[in-house]
Amino acid sequence: ASGWDREAAYAKDLALVRAGQLDASPAGTPASAHDGYRALAMAWDAAQLGRSSTARAYLGLATSGGASPIEVGWVAGAIR
Repeated sequence: ASGWDREAAYAKDLALVRAGQLDASPAGTPASAHDGYRALAMAWDAAQLGRSSTARAYLGLATSGGASPIEVGWVAGAIR
């Protein structure tokens, strides 16, 4: 896509999620799993930025925070 900077886009998204300015939880997510989905979104962004160890750390938080094991597996598959 012309004019799209992949690294800048994922870095901005990661910053917004970290700051709590972007809700990454799917509709209907129980409040108890909100932190898990926030961590899952940060894991995805970190994986896309090539930050494998950071992505794995966020995945651990996503798992303990109540994110879906299926979605955690999808993101884990994206980590190189």
